[in-house]
Amino acid sequence: MESLPVHLFRDRFGPFLLLNEHDLKYTIREQRSGVSLAASGIIEVLLSPYMWGALSTIIVAFLKYRSSRKVIITTIDGDIIQAEVLNQEEVERLLRRAKS
Repeated sequence: MESLPVHLFRDRFGPFLLLNEHDLKYTIREQRSGVSLAASGIIEVLLSPYMWGALSTIIVAFLKYRSSRKVIITTIDGDIIQAEVLNQEEVERLLRRAKS
């Protein structure tokens, strides 16, 4: 089954555990030392029609909690978009085109 990787930095896992409240299926992988990515872990969210709205809700809540937080969406076309000022509908539209 296909999934969307969500790369998390430092201790940012907590807010994304809201996936449980939305009953979304996911797996968590820790990034091993010696690997050249800065992410400390990756959540693989299984793709489903319901997932887009729930994940966009979680991202917007994550951003609103603290103004210094950043979310970067990389689209399948290679565009890189910072989502700090986007509303839920805009985030959901971007997620449908996201690679990570």
